[in-house]
Amino acid sequence: MAGAWLQWMSSAANGDTGLALDVLSLYACALGVGPLPLGELADVTATDPDALLRLPRFLSGIDVVSHQPDGVLALTALGATLADGPGSVRALAAFWMQIHYIPFAAERLTELGVADRVKAVGGDFFTEVPSADVYLLSTVLHDWNDDQCATILANIARAAHPGARLVVLEAVLPDTDAPHPAKFNDLAMLGVGAGRERSHAEYAELLATAGFTPTRHLPGPSYNPFSLLEARLEARVEARVED
Repeated sequence: MAGAWLQWMSSAANGDTGLALDVLSLYACALGVGPLPLGELADVTATDPDALLRLPRFLSGIDVVSHQPDGVLALTALGATLADGPGSVRALAAFWMQIHYIPFAAERLTELGVADRVKAVGGDFFTEVPSADVYLLSTVLHDWNDDQCATILANIARAAHPGARLVVLEAVLPDTDAPHPAKFNDLAMLGVGAGRERSHAEYAELLATAGFTPTRHLPGPSYNPFSLLEARLEARVEARVED
């Protein structure tokens, strides 16, 4: 694979929604001048034709492109909004992909009557997090590889108040041969993205790299694959994990 297709796969694997949108916009701009045969589109976007074939299969299912006779691809009305030019909403889409959780969170907090006690703040946990006494990472760490998790945890440790607690909700791999949903998820994640499921010992080791000492492991009931892992920050971490 080459060019934009490789960028798309890399961005999807690493959760970089901005780059993924850039790749979609690249195809939208190329097709914005008119329908193109697959081979010509591959030349314009510097993409392997065989690999490129797989992306329109997906995009046609969400009404971004359509397949025309003789292997020609065309933009739909929806796809055209991602190209540059009059009526483009690409900039709005990029902005929305960065902040779309915040309005829903604020609305939900209002519904629960706690909007005066909780503040919804957008950000990037690979860069920094707010200072706090307690942090909850709910099915977050399993999305990332060990180095990426170490960066997230180091940023939390540096911002956290002394003695802060960290609560991690994840499907923890059991140490036995018994069947468990986390084992299936782990195999699926092996082929998609950079994440992985982990055992209790693996999470403990990961947390220790940022100065967190595990204090409790609360497995869920038999019908629930998730566990709660609680850890306490023993010492403030000043050095950020290097990329």
